[in-house]
Amino acid sequence: MTHRIVVKLGGSFATSPVLRPWLDAITTAPGRLVLVAGGGPFADAVRAAHPEIGFDDAAAHRMALLAMNQFAIALASLAPRLLLAEDLAAIDAALAAGRVPVWCPWPMLRDAPGIAESWDVTSDSLALWLATRLGAARVVLIKH
Repeated sequence: MTHRIVVKLGGSFATSPVLRPWLDAITTAPGRLVLVAGGGPFADAVRAAHPEIGFDDAAAHRMALLAMNQFAIALASLAPRLLLAEDLAAIDAALAAGRVPVWCPWPMLRDAPGIAESWDVTSDSLALWLATRLGAARVVLIKH
């Protein structure tokens, strides 16, 4: 069995000229890699709106999860080997089909016990959370 690797791609790459080369590199190992997207400009919008609107930390956390989903959707549209995956079964199916699953965390995490609803929980820490559930051999963080 090939060991799985969780790759977390920072949201700061959303508008970077090296976004597509990173996606090209990530999609060279279909059936092995699981991609976790940061929140990028979508999470930045939540961070900016949080104090302006005044919603609570739980709402901000949930909105940040949705930001990760949004960036995942954007990434999947850029590379044909990427396939959106909302749960462990979908991740397994994508890997078995020779694709690279891009995790959409909202469905798995919206009511997950033990996940603090605060800005202390980052997309990096959620990539580690997912890796433990997948029994991944390693986690790679790609950040600016």
